[in-house]
Amino acid sequence: MRIVHFADTHLGMTNFGSLDAATGLHDRVLDFLDAIDIIVTQVGRLKPDLIVFSGDGYRTRNPSQTLSVHYGKRIQAMANVAPVVAVVGNHDRQKSGVEKKHAITAWSMLQAKHPIYVLKDIAVVEFSHSYVVTLPWFYASNPKPYIQQILQAYDTIDDNLPIILVAHCDADGAQYNEQKVVDIVDDQYVYPADLFTLFDYCALGHIHGQQQVYPNTWYSGSVERVDWGERKGDKGFLVIDLDNDGQLVNVQKVSTQPRPMKDIAVRYKHIQDLVDASVDDAVVRVTVDCDKLVSEAAVNKAVKRWLNGGYYYLDNVIVNVPRQGARVRDEWKEFAGTDQTLLDELDTLEMYLIAQGVPDKRIDKLFTAALKLKEKIGDG
Repeated sequence: MRIVHFADTHLGMTNFGSLDAATGLHDRVLDFLDAIDIIVTQVGRLKPDLIVFSGDGYRTRNPSQTLSVHYGKRIQAMANVAPVVAVVGNHDRQKSGVEKKHAITAWSMLQAKHPIYVLKDIAVVEFSHSYVVTLPWFYASNPKPYIQQILQAYDTIDDNLPIILVAHCDADGAQYNEQKVVDIVDDQYVYPADLFTLFDYCALGHIHGQQQVYPNTWYSGSVERVDWGERKGDKGFLVIDLDNDGQLVNVQKVSTQPRPMKDIAVRYKHIQDLVDASVDDAVVRVTVDCDKLVSEAAVNKAVKRWLNGGYYYLDNVIVNVPRQGARVRDEWKEFAGTDQTLLDELDTLEMYLIAQGVPDKRIDKLFTAALKLKEKIGDG
């Protein structure tokens, strides 16, 4: 059988970009919809037996009607090809109130050729070709009760068909990023490896880096870049092939063509090197190291000039300047005496004025005037 596995679409993210006048939608909403459209297109081409969504459909648990309608049409299109099983993620789940509906609940009300299941609890969904056990996100500190529920659900299944787990959770040993690996510590809300070995395939969501955690267990990853922590690597979804015995035969990674994010570092004296930077349609962040004090305004102007357009969005320009002592410090020493805190504050003030592009002569006048004013206050 063939499964399309995707997760963490987070529709509604607007970290970068601006409003698109033609559609009335934010540019990044359009990016995320484009990514989902790629999944819809590939579902139509691949004709899977099952489509599983492992949680976090929207950025918030209360998406707008506009976002709900746009996403609903795409889920409906997928369900016209194959059944859809979706679990509630932490961005989908309401935190309190039995009558409050989760962000993706409305998908189950869509009319399509095949059923759409949206599960907020541990459950078993039976198909002619497989069983699906669901593990949505739960706000709790101890996973043991839910592990017990999964084991009980598993015991009710006749294992002559492949058994798939669809979950939104932290799995022990998964890689959050280059610095952090998920690990079980005390009662941390992490599911152990032994749980996942029960199933023929485990379709996980929650961690945005696409990865294989165990031989039969994958995070499909997010479909677009949510923030700078996701600037590296590709984004997309997975196509899973199982044989008649439920053995994992093939895992195909399909890109959703995410918008590139470029993190560039340059020295100010070589700022013209930015003209050669590959930034087409990218979100860009530039760090500029300066050998001497330069105003932020001047650096920003130079960055925009030498990048020479072509980028999608300039998110930030970080200016690193050397620390230097205040040029009027000798005059202040007599007034401040041994008050090092005051001298440090004056040093910081001067750095700020320089960064704002205030001319040196103007800074001298401001400091001199301030010194005279303090002398008058002291005399009065």
